[in-house]
Amino acid sequence: MKKTLRYLLAANLLICTLLSLAFAETGFSAFVVDHRTGKPLYEHDVDARRYPASLTKVLTLYIVFEDLAKGKVNLNTKVPFSAKAAAQPPSKIGGKEGTAITLETAIKALIVKSANDVALAVAEKISGSEEAFARRMNQTAKKLGMHSSHFVNPHGLPNDNQYTTARDMIKLGIAIHNHFPQYYHLFQTPSFEYAGVTFRSHNRVNRDFPGADGIKTGYIRKSGFNLLTSAKRNNNRVFAVVLGGRTTQLRDDLMISLLDQSFNDGYKGRSIREISPYITKDMTVLFTPTKTKPSDKTQLFDSKKGRRSGSTAIVKAPPPPKKEQVKPAEVVAPIPALVLESSSDQIIAGTGDYSPGTAPIRGPIVSASGLSHAVQVGAFKDYNAARNEARSAYEKVRSGTVQVFNTGEYYRALLSGFNESEAERTCQSLRQKKTDCFVIAL
Repeated sequence: MKKTLRYLLAANLLICTLLSLAFAETGFSAFVVDHRTGKPLYEHDVDARRYPASLTKVLTLYIVFEDLAKGKVNLNTKVPFSAKAAAQPPSKIGGKEGTAITLETAIKALIVKSANDVALAVAEKISGSEEAFARRMNQTAKKLGMHSSHFVNPHGLPNDNQYTTARDMIKLGIAIHNHFPQYYHLFQTPSFEYAGVTFRSHNRVNRDFPGADGIKTGYIRKSGFNLLTSAKRNNNRVFAVVLGGRTTQLRDDLMISLLDQSFNDGYKGRSIREISPYITKDMTVLFTPTKTKPSDKTQLFDSKKGRRSGSTAIVKAPPPPKKEQVKPAEVVAPIPALVLESSSDQIIAGTGDYSPGTAPIRGPIVSASGLSHAVQVGAFKDYNAARNEARSAYEKVRSGTVQVFNTGEYYRALLSGFNESEAERTCQSLRQKKTDCFVIAL
């Protein structure tokens, strides 16, 4: 009991310390929501207007995924750079006027590099002009219930007429996860190459928080440091947003603390400590758009349109999750984007060395038709530990192909060769046998 009390006091002290330092001068908002119920686990100034900065690109990507799903474009569609796109200020990949990239590369550039030149090129490709794309952005935002947001550009560069709220960003995060599960895993892309240069993700929360799998960072001077995140533990998923961190480090530390307390306290019926005493008037947003339309704070989505609804008054918190069995050497590593590729001669991705009748696979793993999912049972610093964990999982279910993937930092233990429903059943069977796991799309 004393140990638990000490933990709670230490956790609350950490959040208070972080928050006293973390706010941007332009205002601060934070929101954490349970995915299953829509119930807020933590909220502060969730309906105050803020600059979205590069979180704007999540809406741009939502529209891209929408057109991909409808077959209007594909991952090999060429995205050309106009003079206007090439002239956008950093962050950018340096696309030259008259050159083009594939839509797949464009998606990775938006997620990993937060490339402004690519955002405008994509907007022009899809809608013909930045202005036409902005109209579609606002139509899409309205459709998603983002009634307190307005967009004038696809990248989030400074404009006083571009604004959002923490509540609207959570709606967007949940929507892109729910509506496009076939593309959502791309938010875990660790790196990509363009013109001989390797660009690496700077989303530290994705890397450092076990279970985090997206979504996007953002920064302009007026916004402070923003972060939209989702994380999953023991079948419980939360979405969280921080708008207005003073530095990347403080923003990330705050997000990790909020996520950690959401899983440890929020799912046990305890509220995360309110932070409003640390907000002062000089932290309010500097620009003066028209006043935010009042919103219904008890409802996250409009149930009449078939979207998720969560009443803060009547929705019960989910039952406490089972205690995680964390192996000493185990850490969660990012899931790769479209294919798994061997990174070095140390290990060949997809060796299949434990499934009878399979030969080693060298180079990219190309899934057979419909076999697009795998079950991850761990990620380790040591190859042998990853292989042994994958083999142990195989022995428990006698299903799938043992594979070990080298991310460059960790070895991920996988059972592959499933469609989505098969992977879910396999993971459920492993959980019943006290083996932690989760399903990934390859």
